[in-house]
Amino acid sequence: MSPRMIALALISIGPLMGCATQPLLSMRDAIGPEVTQVNPGEAQGELVVYSPTRVSVVDQSEYPVHTPYTIYSLNNQVVKRVRNVSGLFNREPERVSLPQGSYRVKALNTGPGEVMVTVIISSGKTTVVDLDGSALPQDKQDHWVRLPDGHVVGWRADCNSDRCRLP
Repeated sequence: MSPRMIALALISIGPLMGCATQPLLSMRDAIGPEVTQVNPGEAQGELVVYSPTRVSVVDQSEYPVHTPYTIYSLNNQVVKRVRNVSGLFNREPERVSLPQGSYRVKALNTGPGEVMVTVIISSGKTTVVDLDGSALPQDKQDHWVRLPDGHVVGWRADCNSDRCRLP
C-alpha cells in the first residue's frame, strides 16, 4: 500500500476512533470580580484567564505556557484574541484591560473540549477565570462558579438580573 493510501485510510477512520470534535461546554452563571477594589476610579477593568497550559516542544517542558483564548461580546462578535502569555518565560497569563460590561470567554477546558463562560468586567476590578485550577481555592463555598465536575472556575458575579447569565 502506498503512503498516500495509508494517509487517506487514517483520515477516513480517524472520526471512528474518537478523533471527533469535543462539544463546547457553556456555563450559565457569570464570573465576576471579587468584591475588593484594585484601582478605584479606573474606567476599565481587567480580565485574567488561567487557561490550561501546554508545552510546544519537549525542551520547554519546564516552562509550560497558558493556552490562548478568545473574548466575545454578548452578541458573539470577536472582541479580542488573547495569546495569554506574559511574565518570565511567558509562564503567567496575560492581563487584559476591557471596558466595563459583560463578555463571553471561549477557552480550552482542562477536560476534553472547550468551555464558554460569561464574565462581568467592573471598573477598577480584576475578574479571574481559573480553568487550570491554579489561581483560586477549590474549597466548597457558595460564591464560586463551578464546572459540572465541581472544579472552581471563578467568583460568582454579584448580579440581580439576567444580564449576568447566558441566554
